[in-house]
Amino acid sequence: MNKKHVLLLISISLLFLIFDLGKGLFYGHIGVGSSRSYLNTFQYWSSYTKANEGNVESIKKLRMYYEFWKNDIQERNKWLALCAELGDPDCLYSLGAYHVRFEDNWQKGAPLIREAANLNYLPAQKFIKHHPEKFNNYDHKSD
Repeated sequence: MNKKHVLLLISISLLFLIFDLGKGLFYGHIGVGSSRSYLNTFQYWSSYTKANEGNVESIKKLRMYYEFWKNDIQERNKWLALCAELGDPDCLYSLGAYHVRFEDNWQKGAPLIREAANLNYLPAQKFIKHHPEKFNNYDHKSD
């Protein structure tokens, strides 16, 4: 690489950084820990790469990014389903609750919530406690 290519690469990187900082200032999300769901360009690609390798924390970051910043429920559910397949209780419960609350599909949602409860995930246990009649109608084993 010659000097022109290096300068071009640095310039493009700086433009992305300025854009991301400007976006963060506009939405009021500047500072470490100020927003769990905001990902700048570099964080997004880092999380995307790690998520595709099966890193649960990166998958959760992408799930929140698509839910709260992009408002893309279909993409959010794609990452949530991948996380649930890896056995994360938070993702199992969230995906199950989505099926139950927004699709009224207890057949898909109940086994996921039950699996999260079996992993001692308190919100899932409370959900089952408040809807025992619904859970008695479905198999207690997940698919």
